[in-house]
Amino acid sequence: MTLRLRSSNPLVLIALLITLAGVWPAPGRAATETWLCPVCQVERIQRPVGAADLTCPKCSLTLSPEDLRWRIAFVAIGSRPTSVVWDLLPECGIFRNDGLLAYEHGDSLWIPWSAVEYYIPRQRLIRLTSGEEFLLTPYSKGPDCEKPPLIMATVADSVGDFVKGMSVEVIAKQEDMSTIHCAARSRAALDSARARFIAEVEAGKHPRLPRTQPQLIRAATPAVPSSATQDSLEVVLEARISETGRILKVDRLKGSGNSEVDHAALMAVYRTVMVSGGEMGMGIPSSMVLRYVFNHGTATVDVKPAVPPMWREWFDPPQGK
Repeated sequence: MTLRLRSSNPLVLIALLITLAGVWPAPGRAATETWLCPVCQVERIQRPVGAADLTCPKCSLTLSPEDLRWRIAFVAIGSRPTSVVWDLLPECGIFRNDGLLAYEHGDSLWIPWSAVEYYIPRQRLIRLTSGEEFLLTPYSKGPDCEKPPLIMATVADSVGDFVKGMSVEVIAKQEDMSTIHCAARSRAALDSARARFIAEVEAGKHPRLPRTQPQLIRAATPAVPSSATQDSLEVVLEARISETGRILKVDRLKGSGNSEVDHAALMAVYRTVMVSGGEMGMGIPSSMVLRYVFNHGTATVDVKPAVPPMWREWFDPPQGK
């Protein structure tokens, strides 16, 4: 639509332009955002941009920022479950402390965290406490959120081997929202989210970011102990490697009956170079099975991904045994 303004008085034109500017907001600057009520989870509310409270006419409730957010969230980073203080900094066009963005029939809808059962960023999936799901959210790192919010997380790994024993290694690390596999309101909800994540991957619903298996880069052949030069023995070990390729722990699946042979195989594992597998474009701690055959003075090794390669500890956190 084109307006033609005709007046010989410049003051009249200025007054008209000021009036029109107040009636027609500048392009791209919406005065309100559409929010879901976290209580009834039915009402769509037009909330003024920058407003602190959210008022639902259906529930006759006014909700404060603390009513909209999670205080503590349970998250999966790699294959490690942990809990974090849910303080998202910096906020962006997708993630805020009071809610996150989803799409409904092509329109933007803000969903308060207090309505969320779990959220799987890479699969773009939100499940509400009511059971309703939104299957389309923005990608967790992109034009709407070039710098995803940072969170401080403490993750634990079981480390060690069958010679020196096992312990739990706890590391505090800073992560951003794009590295989180799942975020949930409770530990039970996190377990449900992780099961859903695996089911989605196994069903092949996300070919854009396919699974990558852990791989062997360089195998080391063990030295044959003098006590085994006349024997034919086999040792099978399982190594768990971090997303950076570090060997975290080694379990003995089958011993040879000769402790020197088993130890020689263990030392060969630590000299072996492997890389972890990945899901949805991110590395995940993975497991590899190494089979060593000692045969009359010679030794060979065969290395294959464990089955399953990456989900072995998702529901059994390290116990330090």
